[in-house]
Amino acid sequence: MGEGNNYQDIYNNIQPAVRTQVSSKARNTKKWIQTKTYLRNLTNLSYSEVQITQADVCYVSDFYKVRDGLYKAAVTIKQKFVGMRDEKVIYEDITEKTINVYLQQEITSVGNQYVILLGDSEVLDTY
Repeated sequence: MGEGNNYQDIYNNIQPAVRTQVSSKARNTKKWIQTKTYLRNLTNLSYSEVQITQADVCYVSDFYKVRDGLYKAAVTIKQKFVGMRDEKVIYEDITEKTINVYLQQEITSVGNQYVILLGDSEVLDTY
């Protein structure tokens, strides 16, 4: 939402940029950062290769109406992170996350279309 930046909603209110919460097995803390910063930081890690895969989908909530044309749901996943150097695993973890997902209806000349937008991603547990 907002292409990674603060954005103006349909009521002309400024909404904060979408965030991702990060964690690590090495430290017992969680930290919120803008999702576009999180993605940029992935390219600056000290690993020669990073693999992020979905380990499991735990559940998807029902969508509920936020306002006309906008619906929201929460998806809980387990994500596997592997950092490698010289083809050897240096670090790996599995993080359980809840991601807000929005379904936005757009009325076009060919009918209704729907766009899926990703919202904040919160860490529930890391192991």
